[in-house]
Amino acid sequence: MIIEKKREHWPTTKWKLESPESVGIDSEKLHLLDKEINVRLNGVNSFLIIKNGYLIYEKYYNDYNQDKINHLCSVTKTIISALIGIAIDRKFIKNIDQKIIEFFPEFKPKSSDYLKKKLTIRHVLTMTTGFLWSSKTYEPMLMRLRNKKNWINFILNLPIKDKMFGEFQYNSANSHLLSAIIARTSKMSTYDFAMKFLFKPIGISDKISWMTDPQGINIGGYGLQLRPRDMAKLGFLYNNHGVWDKKQIIPLNWIIESLKNYGEGYGYHVWITTINGFNAFIAAGYGGQYIVGIPKLDLVLVITSNATLRRWRDPRYLINKFIYEFFK
Repeated sequence: MIIEKKREHWPTTKWKLESPESVGIDSEKLHLLDKEINVRLNGVNSFLIIKNGYLIYEKYYNDYNQDKINHLCSVTKTIISALIGIAIDRKFIKNIDQKIIEFFPEFKPKSSDYLKKKLTIRHVLTMTTGFLWSSKTYEPMLMRLRNKKNWINFILNLPIKDKMFGEFQYNSANSHLLSAIIARTSKMSTYDFAMKFLFKPIGISDKISWMTDPQGINIGGYGLQLRPRDMAKLGFLYNNHGVWDKKQIIPLNWIIESLKNYGEGYGYHVWITTINGFNAFIAAGYGGQYIVGIPKLDLVLVITSNATLRRWRDPRYLINKFIYEFFK
């Protein structure tokens, strides 16, 4: 799933713009996608296409523009995964098989909580912790978490269901543990760690926002707000196997391991799928937030949406429609 391509331009400062026709895409057909968004997807705020390293299409809606940040919702999880990979590479964390309880010495599991002693970063990354979280994809427990005064304490005290341990169960609480681990091991906030080791090296603006829990820990499962152009940089970084302008920002092995399917189409906090026969990775967030990378096509797609709408239509189908239409 990884491309090998020499780059003439890196968008650290800004994206270089090219026409759709320069990469073999018909602008008239893109106008039809624009019409589709205007007519059927009133919640969409932006739609960007990066092809061969160039920004070939960029459209904003609902008074959004290229400088306005958008809540990424669960796209935040994929960024947390990248930060874990960087933290391991920089020796803040030993490896993904390190036990979770090692990072929280104040937590003393009961003798009956024997599975909690087995929990590793790998379990957390692949959403296989087995915590009582009600269902595989829907998260009714999330509201309870938000109402707690100490999120980490609440998460670590969640029961583990024997039958679910090792099985995929989507759980935003897992991601928050990872953010806390980054903060504890690096002795800096997850926000500061991200700015130093990920965002600044690839030119992501510091005009961002990242929500925190009551203890000031940046929320791992959601809460990060970025500009769409900066989201595209993250997809581009993954497409280029963690390299940015000759510098290895995310370890190569981490990219490779992240983009494997460990169950239910899930890698290390990123969705793995195929679209029209092409391998793809998708960072997805509630309400219609997407970073999509298709390495073989040297393609990155970004969609942001208003996640606060009570009634909305998921623009995910638009991604498939674009790929099927232009890459037959």
